[in-house]
Amino acid sequence: MVVRPCYLVMILGMTMVPSLAAAQTSDFGLRGGLGLSGESERDLAEGSGDQDQSQVLYGDEDADIVLEESFLLSPRRRPLSFSGKVSSVQRVIAERRGIVNPRPNEVFDGETQRDQARGLRLGSYLFLPQLSQWVGWTDNAQNASGGEPDAFITTDVAFTLLSDWDRHQFSTAFRGSYEAFSKDPDSNVPEGSLRSDLRLDLGNQWNVNLGADYGLSQENRASPENPVLDGKPNSIQEFGADISVNKELRNLNVGARAGVDRVEYGGSSSSTSRDNTVFDGSLRLAFDSGAMLSPFVEGGGLVRRYQHQSSTPSSFDRDTEGYFIRGGFTLDRGDKVQAQASVGWREETPKDARLNDLSGLLVDASLVWSPTRRNTVTGTIATNFYGTNIDDSAGSILYSGELSLAHQFHEDFVGDATLGYSIRDYEGVSISEEEFSGSIGLEYAFSDYAAVVGRYTFSSFDSSEPNSDYTSSTIEAGLRLRR
Repeated sequence: MVVRPCYLVMILGMTMVPSLAAAQTSDFGLRGGLGLSGESERDLAEGSGDQDQSQVLYGDEDADIVLEESFLLSPRRRPLSFSGKVSSVQRVIAERRGIVNPRPNEVFDGETQRDQARGLRLGSYLFLPQLSQWVGWTDNAQNASGGEPDAFITTDVAFTLLSDWDRHQFSTAFRGSYEAFSKDPDSNVPEGSLRSDLRLDLGNQWNVNLGADYGLSQENRASPENPVLDGKPNSIQEFGADISVNKELRNLNVGARAGVDRVEYGGSSSSTSRDNTVFDGSLRLAFDSGAMLSPFVEGGGLVRRYQHQSSTPSSFDRDTEGYFIRGGFTLDRGDKVQAQASVGWREETPKDARLNDLSGLLVDASLVWSPTRRNTVTGTIATNFYGTNIDDSAGSILYSGELSLAHQFHEDFVGDATLGYSIRDYEGVSISEEEFSGSIGLEYAFSDYAAVVGRYTFSSFDSSEPNSDYTSSTIEAGLRLRR
């Protein structure tokens, strides 16, 4: 099956159409202005009552966090929860606008109300734990050509720790899971992610943000760098740290950021040749006059260093230096529409003249749209650059898009559906990959602390490399406990 690149354009169009439609209505009221519903935008759900204090303080944050490398390099079956997608998009939009402490958004986040996480007080912190146990079956346990069906069991543990301080803010989010198959232990999937952030409010509209993260995942067996049809696939470990300084002026937010991200590959002996570290720095200007649309520009430089390069004359020096620049806008209509979109360019020039530049268009977009009190749509478009150890190639560029819808049948019964598409091209060689995915999930809360959950996921992977195409279907059900 061949999936054409036009699907990414379609997803981008669907992602931004609600934003543009909102911009063309006189009052920007999608529920009323577009005639979708006459219900009050404050009514989240029947019987929902007053918000819990944890929602007011933290915007209903949960333990889902997105580490881009893990998400894009690992063939995860279970997607990020819908509430995690909403939180992630809202954080990105706030960063683009230069907003330090965005207000909580009352949009329906795809969560059941009865077992909504309220957390445990630990002094001046709020602790929100979650435990999920899944059982399931897939027709392709290896996520590879010729993969075999197998049953599995998954344990998923997550927690978020949030500060409740009058000044400054600290947060830590962890998520770890282990998926064990009954017939093929080599296909077992350990995954984990950890992110900590500290915001220091220095006064006079100055603030400093410090962050650190770690991720553990597994590489797709169909990867052209190190295809593994038998045995354990390569592991991926990621380490990151960043610091940013922001200054709010009248109608202008000025920000500077510096970061370091390291990726280590484990497994086959050749995989360590891809271990690399990226150092980057950037400046951002965001204009905010209180209007609906707020433009921003951002630019910076980066350096990529490989740690295990061969010293033989025929080997390639893959170290690169580069830059990126982009400009765009954010749209904020409160609980109805929040969106951001930007376009730019990124280029990495290898030290080895035999390798072509790794360069391409930067496309980025995010959307949270609530057409009615019981429906919320999220959309994302992202661009990512990766290193490689393939001869004659400096790396790859991956464009990915996702569109999700959550619907509340009842305050204790919700469902969601997601469509995703990605296309990846390797610079300097004729290797390309396309992937299409879709999932449908249901959740029913039967007590104040527990819910039953179920999900079906389909994925189709298409590669120009021989014997790499595959499809997979997975169905699973489980029990979720949270406090």
